[in-house]
Amino acid sequence: MKRSPWRHVLHVVAVSCALACVDGADDSSGASGPPTGALSDVALVRQVDHVLLEATQAQELFALASETLELPIAWPFTDYGGFASGGVSLGNVNLEVLSAAPRGEAPSARLRGLALEPQALEPTLATLNERGVRCGRPSPYRAENASGARVTLWTTVALPSVSSDALEVFLCEYADDPAAKRAAWNAQLRERNGGPLGIVALDAVVCGATDLSAARERWEQILGASHTVGAAASRPESSIAPGFEWRLGAGPRLQLVAGAKDELVELALRVESLERARTFLAARELLGEGREGELLLSAPQLRGVRIRLVPREDGAATSNAEGDRRR
Repeated sequence: MKRSPWRHVLHVVAVSCALACVDGADDSSGASGPPTGALSDVALVRQVDHVLLEATQAQELFALASETLELPIAWPFTDYGGFASGGVSLGNVNLEVLSAAPRGEAPSARLRGLALEPQALEPTLATLNERGVRCGRPSPYRAENASGARVTLWTTVALPSVSSDALEVFLCEYADDPAAKRAAWNAQLRERNGGPLGIVALDAVVCGATDLSAARERWEQILGASHTVGAAASRPESSIAPGFEWRLGAGPRLQLVAGAKDELVELALRVESLERARTFLAARELLGEGREGELLLSAPQLRGVRIRLVPREDGAATSNAEGDRRR
């Protein structure tokens, strides 16, 4: 696999994300069914920690998310010199809006990366090594604490076997457990009744794969056994295409479908009421054309990114508290 030009951005993105979560040699590595034995016995990943959305109008997009949609601010939009970004909470996961260089006159955006929170980094890397998954070298970020001592605030590890030139996937472990902060941001979202869209949580992150069978095998080496989803499934969000999914703790499900590229295809947001969301989006000319039983969020700053709104299922959790208790 070619060395990704995104590697530098991977590091600086972790910098901005960690500001909200901490106070104080890369090598690459078609199963027909789910694996058995040790591969499915150990859950190495707690959940998706944050999703990276790169946009040429990043500041305007951040304002849309934090002001118009009233999502809690995980960290404010800030220019760090080499890049600029801001984070908002979707209740169970953060969305990082990252600035991108203009590519033509029209604004554009794309889903660019996916950070996974490991159970514990060292044993996770040891298990991945046993499974034959080659990872990048751990990249710790250190800074001085209040007493002047240098401490590690977070560590990232690239996962080249499930990454591509269009998608960067990596592990991200913080010195402090981010669950408490996620719970606090989720509580803010609940106090706002999910904002004007009535957002419950990020329900699913959908990844495309040029070779679905081979991609499934690579992802299963990291995440364990997958579940089959497809057009025949009862959930409307699984009607995109047949594929596979992983239910990752209190975070969004990760779905894998056939695609023209190995990349993030879309996000699925669960909302309390499609009619409530439709009324708000239509009044502000933010409503796109979607299939029956779902809505599309459409805005100039989001051109190139597909975000679907799907209805809340009966019994769906409105917080990540239960998942956090299981950790």
